[in-house]
Amino acid sequence: MPRDLTIETVTEIDASSSSEILLYFLVIDHPQLLEPIRVVNDVVAYLWQGNVYAGFPFELTPLTDSDRPSLGSLQIQNVDSHIGEVVRSLVTSPILTVYVLAESDFDPYNSGLGYRPEIGTPTVEMTMAGMELRSVTGDEVMISGELFLVDYEAEPWPYIRLDKVRAPGLFVRGG
Repeated sequence: MPRDLTIETVTEIDASSSSEILLYFLVIDHPQLLEPIRVVNDVVAYLWQGNVYAGFPFELTPLTDSDRPSLGSLQIQNVDSHIGEVVRSLVTSPILTVYVLAESDFDPYNSGLGYRPEIGTPTVEMTMAGMELRSVTGDEVMISGELFLVDYEAEPWPYIRLDKVRAPGLFVRGG
């Protein structure tokens, strides 16, 4: 998974003193959900692209860049039990997308709105999309799980096998 950052961000991060903070904007989506769960790794909410991202502190270990299948982890606080209940009730794995944005792209002085609105159009520093959340465990305090990318090389091909039930016309007896 490419991890390209803009030159400005790399320069700011490498500076001896920097006030720049990079935030993870996490989207948890699944067909069973009416609306995706949107959280940001901060204690305050943010408005980005017309969606409010709730402030939920979480720890994200990005996927590895090795030759092995990609693996990462997510630990999110189960503050109001909503996220934990929803994620653990899903039958199949939810799909996660993470956007990395700079905190300076948002207005810190508009706290009366209940969220920090974007200033102009924020630059997406990095996107990690298409991750599955598996092996979810949790309690009243914390929900954790492992992040995977779908390994299409491990999938059987062709996906559908033709047999007598699925394609009876191919198995007609001659005579």
